[in-house]
Amino acid sequence: RDHLLAFSLPLSVIRSMKLFIIFSPLLFLLPSCEGHKQNTVADTIAIQAAPPAKENFPVGNVLQLHCKNDSTNRFALYLPTGYDNKKEFPLLLFFDPHADGTLPLEKYKRIAEKYGVLLAGSNVSKNGMDFNTTGNLVNTLLADLQNRLPVDSLQIFLCGFSGGARVAGMIALNHTGIAGVIGCSASLPGNSASLPFYYTGIAGLCDMNYLEMRTQHQQMDSLKTPHAFLLFPGKHEWAPVQTMDDAFAFQFCRTDGSKKSAVNLSESMLRQSNYLVKNGQMPAAADLLHDAISSLEGLCNTEKLQKKNDSLIGHPDFKRAMAVENKILREENYFQRQFASAISSENMDWFEQFFKGIDTSLTSKKAPVYFMRKRTWAYMSLVCYSYCNQAFQQGNLQVIGHYTDLYKRVDPQNSEWAYMKAKLAMMSSDRENALAALETCAGLGFKDRARLEQEPAFKPLFTEKRFQEILKSVGK
Repeated sequence: RDHLLAFSLPLSVIRSMKLFIIFSPLLFLLPSCEGHKQNTVADTIAIQAAPPAKENFPVGNVLQLHCKNDSTNRFALYLPTGYDNKKEFPLLLFFDPHADGTLPLEKYKRIAEKYGVLLAGSNVSKNGMDFNTTGNLVNTLLADLQNRLPVDSLQIFLCGFSGGARVAGMIALNHTGIAGVIGCSASLPGNSASLPFYYTGIAGLCDMNYLEMRTQHQQMDSLKTPHAFLLFPGKHEWAPVQTMDDAFAFQFCRTDGSKKSAVNLSESMLRQSNYLVKNGQMPAAADLLHDAISSLEGLCNTEKLQKKNDSLIGHPDFKRAMAVENKILREENYFQRQFASAISSENMDWFEQFFKGIDTSLTSKKAPVYFMRKRTWAYMSLVCYSYCNQAFQQGNLQVIGHYTDLYKRVDPQNSEWAYMKAKLAMMSSDRENALAALETCAGLGFKDRARLEQEPAFKPLFTEKRFQEILKSVGK
């Protein structure tokens, strides 16, 4: 916002200007370690003497729309019931790794109503897209939203889950005009020393990316980068509604300046810290309180937060809990490196011995070591998935067989290993085993019918009655 203050204009005048976020594909591809290039005012602001009237849309429902100038750039939109096209509103734009912009909007409608924020979600941006393509579609989408809706250009926030979090971070790192980023289950790319926006990170205690999120949090702490890091008792998934509510509250109270929002957030952080302590996460509770104090200072009274934080740090068990936490994080890093280095070289007997060291049945489900072991199993599942895909590209049947067997052992409830077993069987023209694997796949909850129908390896199965039954069981 510093480039705006250089005008020395009143805030009311600044808000009357029309801001467009200009995306440059070349700028987007610059390595983040080279710093954040500051655009000139002329690059980022276009002043219109007579701004066009904003559009009216149905409120209180998730709408499916596309950009006016690009029908392929599809997005979901949710307008709170208090929407008025003559009044400016904050915008929260979501990025889902599977291009399902509807999912977060349906999940977080409560946030739109509570804070009076417009929600939009891209139905195009997804994992596997190059950043140049992603950047162009986001540029078009943001321009379309600002043209058609009364967006407060000083309150534009980005939020993403997993690969979508990386997209949100990369866009914000290479642009002015983004007030804040919420990254769920994936860290920011590059250096986080001096961010041009406020950042809120979120991770599940059983999230395979917990370690990278925790490491980023520690780096931001050491660099004194303003941020917050929130945890929830879950896996690699979109955060629960209350957690996302808190994440947005960290963003909103800094731009809105509402003391009430800051006070409510302070009280929520006290409750969250109590929950973490009760569940054996004393270091995480202290971190949360520290983030809340530094973020809310000057916005509300933080004495209660400080008192709670001091009592935690001064508790006789705190140093021991910190030592246990650091030991667990070192073990997690070790297990990840061991598995990744062994996946191509060791046999199943070696892995069975390795798995004994991360057996989740041997620990209490509230113990920090339990969460670490759950995260390690999730990490191994992701590694298996990646190696299986690489092996299919190379066409080595023996290697594919090894990786899919390991994938099944690591994550037996995941339908993906069965899908890959079916593809492997068809590479050997083994229809019987392919159909059996696909039936198992459907039984494990596979629901992507279009993917089955479009998979070239399964084309010879289309005339099979069993295959048609599988398609019916998968759904539309």
